[in-house]
Amino acid sequence: MAVGATLVAIGGAVLVGCNPPVREVVGVPAPPVVAAEPSCAPPPAAALALLADAPCPWVLVPGDRSELTLRGSDMASARSLGVAAPEACAGRCDFTGTVTAIGPLLLATHRDPASELVDAAFVGAALGGEVVRFAPLWFGLAAHGDSTSLGPSHALAPWVCGDTLVLAVEGRLPAAGAEEPAAALLRAAGVYGPGDDELRRVERPTPALSGCTRVPLELP
Repeated sequence: MAVGATLVAIGGAVLVGCNPPVREVVGVPAPPVVAAEPSCAPPPAAALALLADAPCPWVLVPGDRSELTLRGSDMASARSLGVAAPEACAGRCDFTGTVTAIGPLLLATHRDPASELVDAAFVGAALGGEVVRFAPLWFGLAAHGDSTSLGPSHALAPWVCGDTLVLAVEGRLPAAGAEEPAAALLRAAGVYGPGDDELRRVERPTPALSGCTRVPLELP
């Protein structure tokens, strides 16, 4: 019996030696993929506005025949939009802008040639199209202080609600709290979409602004 037990023990040792225990294979995690930085073209010296709220800014530049072009500076896409400036600008508008969830938005402000004070304001967007069109933000009579025209007490302000542009009434002067907005301003407030030559109010319910984002443009 002792010899048999010894042979069994030796045989087991041989089997163990020939069949080592299986070791768990531990995978080596792949290195993280680092996205390549976009290649941005430098803004031209003739730029009229720079929309820097994007990895590569959008640049407003003069186009052919005195037209304007909003050009993306990402060299990989080289996207550009035509800009149908408001007729009231007549070459005297200043432009600023920002990039939003529905694309770039432009603010155009017109100055009175006599006083150099702002007397009109417009917001522009392409809204999925190829041309930026504008809608007015000021309606009604202007308030006055010390014989100076200050513009209306209320104006429209742009909001982004999902994929929708909404223009909502907003007070712009201290007296706004004591005055009613102009009737034309109230009629103009609502959801906007592209028209033939300008942005136009769309007949659809206005979303609650609590679920929207106020466009960070400094309105006049």
